[in-house]
Amino acid sequence: MKASGIFVAYIAALFLAGAALEYPVYRLANLFTATSYYTFSGRLVLPLGALTLYFFLRARNLSNAQALGYAVPWRTFIRFVVTGFGAGILIMIPLLALMLGLEIRVPAGDLQRILTAAGPAFFDGLVSGLLVGLIEETFFRGAMYTEVERESRMWWAILATSALYAVVHFVDTKYRIPVEELNWWSGFVILGHSFDAFTQPSRVIDSLLALFAVGIFLACSRASSGHIAYCIGLHAGWVTTIRVAHRTSHENPDSALSWMTGSFDGIIGYLAFAWLILLAIVIFNPLLRQHGEATGRATQEDG
Repeated sequence: MKASGIFVAYIAALFLAGAALEYPVYRLANLFTATSYYTFSGRLVLPLGALTLYFFLRARNLSNAQALGYAVPWRTFIRFVVTGFGAGILIMIPLLALMLGLEIRVPAGDLQRILTAAGPAFFDGLVSGLLVGLIEETFFRGAMYTEVERESRMWWAILATSALYAVVHFVDTKYRIPVEELNWWSGFVILGHSFDAFTQPSRVIDSLLALFAVGIFLACSRASSGHIAYCIGLHAGWVTTIRVAHRTSHENPDSALSWMTGSFDGIIGYLAFAWLILLAIVIFNPLLRQHGEATGRATQEDG
């Protein structure tokens, strides 16, 4: 519990620091050129994380390849990333095919238009998927998983990393403050509104559960393999497939089953939750059971 709390506190500190810096950065930028406040609002967390993450990881004894999930030869690592990418696409295809078959989503035009849109979408998804996968997997399934597992064993590491991973996706807002009312506290006001999604749980529970299932699947992969290469590939494969799906199809509001898709992106919802949890049970249960038995034997021997 303490280890997971430390990571929650670190992320909270990044959000608070970002909120505190928004207004001064905005004022500084406007000394040189006219800039919107919302160029910076909510967007300082990543650069602050980039500047502080190494020191945070070093303080937690996590700044090494083993702790971050990179302790495999680089050729093997790349091979697993590529394999995971292909697996991620294969996992998403039946889900999207079912949505199209049930007319939950419908094609966005004729075949020629779909093929024209699919190529650029695939490339965009591949680049962004690899980048996002590298960052998020290193933090959640790399550093955080290792820290929590050290303290609380495998299952809590899987659950804690998955829960935090799902929650942070909903810390966002479109709330705007009029320019004439901006002040040093504006960042904190906007940050407060970034949690509005959780004040109406019924509107986000579908996608929240689905992203929790995504986290479970990725954390199980981390637990069973001992590294994050496969996680990065899976993540990139899912992002790429979803990007292609968004460009080549759209939601069908007239479908009686539209509730099965998610509020987050029209794909990640109850149907995705059920599919990923089922796959995780089928694929990882034997591996995780062996891992648990081995851990239990090691504990007994240490005792």
